[in-house]
Amino acid sequence: MLNLDDQVSEIGAPILGSKPFGRLYDVTFLGILSPTYSHLPGHPLLAKIRKQPDIGNDGSRADHSISVAELALNFCNLFSMPDLTRKYAVAWALTHDIATWALSHTGEAAFASILNTTHKVIRHKIVVGDSGVPKELHLHKHIRQMGLDPSTLALLFSKDKVPFDPQLIPLRNLIHSAITPDTLEGIHRSGKSLGVSVPEPEEILKSIEIGNLDLFDTMVRQNQSKPILRFWRRKMEIYDKYINTRRAILFESRWSDTIRAMFGAVSLGESFALKEKEIIEVVSEGVLLPFSSVNRYKFPQGYRLNEKLKKRRMLSSDHPIKDLENLLVRH
Repeated sequence: MLNLDDQVSEIGAPILGSKPFGRLYDVTFLGILSPTYSHLPGHPLLAKIRKQPDIGNDGSRADHSISVAELALNFCNLFSMPDLTRKYAVAWALTHDIATWALSHTGEAAFASILNTTHKVIRHKIVVGDSGVPKELHLHKHIRQMGLDPSTLALLFSKDKVPFDPQLIPLRNLIHSAITPDTLEGIHRSGKSLGVSVPEPEEILKSIEIGNLDLFDTMVRQNQSKPILRFWRRKMEIYDKYINTRRAILFESRWSDTIRAMFGAVSLGESFALKEKEIIEVVSEGVLLPFSSVNRYKFPQGYRLNEKLKKRRMLSSDHPIKDLENLLVRH
């Protein structure tokens, strides 16, 4: 049997070879907060890089998407899901970041404001081939080449709608759970680049079991729960120490504000054609705008451990937790 990397390459070939996906190789995963840009004045990671010069690189959104596809496919393989589900899993993973601007979330805060839209709206239009985005960004033909329906793929991104095909329910459940392949891979990738030891995503997937393929029947076994608890502790550490520090928020907000000011006349097509190097050169030639307000793509929502439930059920009971939302509470 082909390894996961080869399976993704085989199933996702039409999308992987497309122009919209190819541009993601030039988009850093952490945007302006990436160690790649730690040389910039005022960068919040500068001191850490000096102490740990061997700190890892966060890679690109394309690298991330391919790894997410491998995780999603691994999930399908673990539970012997049909070929149709496997194909949609790969397509979902390869397109989940397809509308990401240069500099990732730093750029998103700026360009979404300039264009009065969101990456989710643009992603939907790219997937279904809507006339609201330039034709060179359309992926509906590539998705059909995979034997899939673009509209059905678009449904998988919606929290409010459930695909008609019952074969896709387990995948939809995973995509909108607290432990999505996107989150698992993204936090692991961030941890590697920031020197934080995060459990391997595959280890987390092995902690899950599915009963009757019902939407709410995802279970985490008590004796396999430790990797998940470690994962969320490390996730909190990454956000608390690196992403949501006052210095990081100030730095990213100033860059987003300045990008918005300097590229305020761009069209949608032009905004997606911009390279990170070009944006950084233009901004660096000027002066970063003074901090006026927090300007970020969103205030990150995380999950904190429900300590009472963890102590009562996860550590003292042999029964599985049927609903992960009971273990992890939003903050």
